Amino acid sequence: MFRTKNLIMLITVVAFWVLYVPQAFAGVDVCVDGEPVNFDVQPIVDASSNRTLVPFRQIFEALGAKVWFDSGINAAFGQKDDLTIKLPINQKAAYKNNSQIQLDVAAQVVNGRTMVPLRFIGESLGCRVDAHGTSAGLKVDITWINSGQSDNLRTLKEINTESNDLELLLELDVEDGDNRIFKLGNPDRLVIDLPNTTNQADELIRLEDKLLSSIRTGQLDNTTTRVVLDLTGVVDYQAEENNDSLIIRLEYPGQSSSDATDPAEPTGPDDATTPTETNDPADQPQAPELDDKLIILDAGHGGKDVGAVGYSGKYEKDLVFDITNQLKTALENEGYTVILTRSDDSFVSLEERVDIADRTNAFAFISIHANSAANSSVEGLEVFKYYGSDPKLAQDMLDSILMQTGQVNRKVKEAGFYVIKNTLMPAILIETGFISNPKEEDFLWDPENQKDIVRGIVEGIIKYQR
Repeated sequence: MFRTKNLIMLITVVAFWVLYVPQAFAGVDVCVDGEPVNFDVQPIVDASSNRTLVPFRQIFEALGAKVWFDSGINAAFGQKDDLTIKLPINQKAAYKNNSQIQLDVAAQVVNGRTMVPLRFIGESLGCRVDAHGTSAGLKVDITWINSGQSDNLRTLKEINTESNDLELLLELDVEDGDNRIFKLGNPDRLVIDLPNTTNQADELIRLEDKLLSSIRTGQLDNTTTRVVLDLTGVVDYQAEENNDSLIIRLEYPGQSSSDATDPAEPTGPDDATTPTETNDPADQPQAPELDDKLIILDAGHGGKDVGAVGYSGKYEKDLVFDITNQLKTALENEGYTVILTRSDDSFVSLEERVDIADRTNAFAFISIHANSAANSSVEGLEVFKYYGSDPKLAQDMLDSILMQTGQVNRKVKEAGFYVIKNTLMPAILIETGFISNPKEEDFLWDPENQKDIVRGIVEGIIKYQR
């Protein structure tokens, strides 16, 4: 009996270690603008979140940031220009200046070394982080989105908000320029594109206001900053440009533009801008209403980017291309018009995928992927949405696929993936399962199971639109 109890205890400890303790991944290569980062200890992969963690000092320094550790509060810090990143140990949260960001995996101490989430660090410092499988393992390429932006004439420094009984006022700290403002529906948003502008504002500002739930910012491309206001419904707005700021006024229900501003007061330098000239939404470029029968399907990876490499050596790019093509046919049979971001085994950059989508008035963008983890026992379906965005599409999709496939439920999660962060329409990324798990890889390649996945996605879209 004593030996049996000891054996059970040993098995339990080993299982806990395999499933929950981050594992070293000998095949991880990290490059910044093509230059390899030489870590003194190997990166690790957190099995529960499939997130790569690396030594905090070396990754911050490789990205040009100052770094220190505060043992008093048990947190790692990195600082570059006006941005300070704080990573408390063993907490799934980080701080960018004063804004709290939820993480998929906590910074942690492993074998005496402080390890931090690689993707979060790279994206926070203005980089694009692309991870893809190779024949040798996993390669992570970090590139500066802001490369070549030194010629931009403007900088969005911060966004301040203020409210009164009549309106919610947003002040964008950015120099005067040609701005493009337009509305989108389903869900309701106000989009502000700032050409020739570099973004230094917080990426996510959460608000408790009856008009506005959050403000999202990001670098749409090398020269354009995009600001998205997540509205709680249809609202009227006014835009007012000054030399050193852009003012957006959102009117509370029951108020008119004449209530919010005094017509006798100038609205800009020398009264050159009046409400009737530039503040009428009809004078701003308007995006077309979303077409509830037009959808964008994005088969992940392609061409030289093979994506994850399965347990058997098969490529993620081929699996998701097969599923996406079947999904296209199924949706067309339901009366939808489908646009593909890639129609063959070719490499399409993340920027090109977003550009294809944003040139349309599609009602949704769905990116199809397959997952991988260092621990080959990890399995299940998960759907990602962007931080703070409406969860309905992601949740309806997850529920509908699980109903068809019976897979392990890894739930709806939030992330800052480029394609779901920068598309104008509601966007999700579906991780159909783990091809690093031999059992689930076989499941995903089975034609009958692929039909079930496709059926689940179609039913998820229909459910979302009800």
